[in-house]
Amino acid sequence: MDTGFITKRLHISGLTPSITQADLISRLSSFGTVKELDGFGKLDGLGQPRKFGYVTLEGTKGQLAKCEPITHNCNDACM
Repeated sequence: MDTGFITKRLHISGLTPSITQADLISRLSSFGTVKELDGFGKLDGLGQPRKFGYVTLEGTKGQLAKCEPITHNCNDACM
């Protein structure tokens, strides 16, 4: 049975240390259900905060299509 929901793993870049997981969940929840956040708050090989992470988002095809332009520049869109 097709429920109409799909799951996508999105790469989010342009993050700053001031953007929290709660900020991302709040911002992306309007496009579906945030199932998982991965890589946020981790450090790179030089000990600096990584500027990217991954979000697993579940929603309808229409919801996820609206999300795509926003996730291309999350630093501006999330705040």
